[in-house]
Amino acid sequence: MSEPRGGCQRNGAPQPGWIISVSNPPPPREPLFIPELPKARRVPSWEIPDKLITLTALSKKSGKIAALIAGCQGGALDAHYLGYFECFNRAEFYEAHDVLEELWLAQRRGPNGPFFKGLIQFAGAFVHLQKHEENRPRLRPSAALFKLARTHLLPYAPAHEQLDVSRLIEFIDDWLGRIEGGGYGVNPLKADNHPRLILQRTVP
Repeated sequence: MSEPRGGCQRNGAPQPGWIISVSNPPPPREPLFIPELPKARRVPSWEIPDKLITLTALSKKSGKIAALIAGCQGGALDAHYLGYFECFNRAEFYEAHDVLEELWLAQRRGPNGPFFKGLIQFAGAFVHLQKHEENRPRLRPSAALFKLARTHLLPYAPAHEQLDVSRLIEFIDDWLGRIEGGGYGVNPLKADNHPRLILQRTVP
């Protein structure tokens, strides 16, 4: 049963979105309106400056990430790095971001920091494409992340960590061109056309 608009307290506390009437001292000319607070949203790491990120973020997701990378343990490359490609190639772009984020948080000041960040941003661009809707467009944020990913990955070309970075830059330019060529009005991502990233032992 909903509370009447005149009812301004529950358990002695004002409720957001209700009109509060004050009887003593005399009421103001107009009732005081307490607005609803916006719902908090989880901000992806690609939107947060490095200096604001701490390792405390790891604890909440470590169990999920451990399950995602369980089959990637024991290789020459870090399981988080391998798990990124496993998730990405299944079009699980947000999961790919989560998996690699844990490795990036631990190594973001090291020589691979920008490399991992670029891969996270590359996956993030596809998250925006997946969630794009006409009434909630995300093509411009996607394009912005493609550009950032390119900037971070380009210094590692032609190849790094068994990844053909030069080929990945071509992927980025291709998808960015599709977005810009459609005037930021046509989503180039379809159910069957997302790219797949293959690690190689040697890159020609």
